[in-house]
Amino acid sequence: MAEGILKSFDKNLVVHSAGAKPAARVHPKAVEVMKEIGIDISRNEPKPVDRFLHDSFD
Repeated sequence: MAEGILKSFDKNLVVHSAGAKPAARVHPKAVEVMKEIGIDISRNEPKPVDRFLHDSFD
């Protein structure tokens, strides 16, 4: 949800969100609630934090 909100500020903004134990899919209630505020996260996917361990962030 945080990723969706941050990306809504600027579609060119690079945002990453990940978890230690990501679910198989974004929870349907999260998709529903975000839709209520005009943000579509239905195509987002949960990602493991391991994917970003070697990336640098600012």
